[in-house]
Amino acid sequence: MPHSLERTGSVSTQIADPGIQVSQPAGDETVVAAQILVVQTEPDFLDQIVTMLSRAGHTVHPYLDPMAALDALESLAQVDLLITRVRFGEGNPHGIALALMAHTMRHGIKVIFTARQEFAVEAEGLGEFMIAPVSVSDLEETVARLLNAGGES
Repeated sequence: MPHSLERTGSVSTQIADPGIQVSQPAGDETVVAAQILVVQTEPDFLDQIVTMLSRAGHTVHPYLDPMAALDALESLAQVDLLITRVRFGEGNPHGIALALMAHTMRHGIKVIFTARQEFAVEAEGLGEFMIAPVSVSDLEETVARLLNAGGES
């Protein structure tokens, strides 16, 4: 259920790798567009994240169900960043398992967890941890920082 990509105030051009686009915002900063998998159980928060990331020029693959997200993680040609919560409810894999599988399947993938403080220890070493509730603007800054930094998260 990927949302359509919105471009507001930027020009997009294809470069060598067909999976990567460069979006040139109004300023001098160049943003590399990424393929981002987002797994959240709150539809309103998920919609806000999708809108923010799409406006930044990224392709977003949003999921409410962690099992569907796992299928996408396996089937998508490229995933640069996983944004997930830690707990999804009984009978579902948790975000820690998704992150471990993501790191195994996709070398170099970056991960952001949005969860309560009590889950920080579980997520340690697997990615960036943001204490919920997370503001969309703080998440936007973290996404930009991770995508513009080299190496794994």
